[in-house]
Amino acid sequence: MESKQPINPFNHPLSDTTPTVPAGAKSAPTASAAITDTSSADAPTNSPNHNQENNADKSTQSSNFSSPSRRSWLLFGITCFLLMLLYIYNSGHANKGLRTKEKLSKELKELNSESISLESQITNASTQSALTQRLQGTGLKEITTPPIKLVKKKQAE
Repeated sequence: MESKQPINPFNHPLSDTTPTVPAGAKSAPTASAAITDTSSADAPTNSPNHNQENNADKSTQSSNFSSPSRRSWLLFGITCFLLMLLYIYNSGHANKGLRTKEKLSKELKELNSESISLESQITNASTQSALTQRLQGTGLKEITTPPIKLVKKKQAE
């Protein structure tokens, strides 16, 4: 079974100069590895130098991995915060518009009902019986006979 070193997308491509080697393959020994390591590549080594190199690789990998990760989480958090502010502002603006609409709708209904009542009062006040009642004290009386049409006769020439 071949196991490769995990690929870290946050590492800079030039930051890690050591190539990835599958577990079963032999690699060319480096100067430090040639002095300290005399065993084959298949057998695990327990030398102190080898453990220090592994620990150093792990610490650089974790620090390289955590820094961009923190940055990405920070950007994500800031983006979420700004979206929440936008959502709160938008809902408040929409509620304000709805309250204004309701207020104007109520005012329109009141003005419409007032208009209808004034129109009915004017219609009732202009009837003949209502005029007769209002003019009783002034001495004017209602005409009971129909009007007569006056016609002027033409003169013959």
